[in-house]
Amino acid sequence: MTGPVRPLDASDAESGPVSCGSPEVDAVLHTLAVIDSLPLGEQVGQYTQAHRALADTLRAIDET
Repeated sequence: MTGPVRPLDASDAESGPVSCGSPEVDAVLHTLAVIDSLPLGEQVGQYTQAHRALADTLRAIDET
């Protein structure tokens, strides 16, 4: 990271996509930003995939 981390708030959603610098995490953030536009049945699968991608990313960090 290049600076201090601050919590996200409602204004962040209005300012566009958030980028953390990791393509994998950025893809998850994009998915989560639009997930409420999906039918409820599809949201569960998307949350599961997001969780898996974030867990894999953290695991890869721990292995380095």
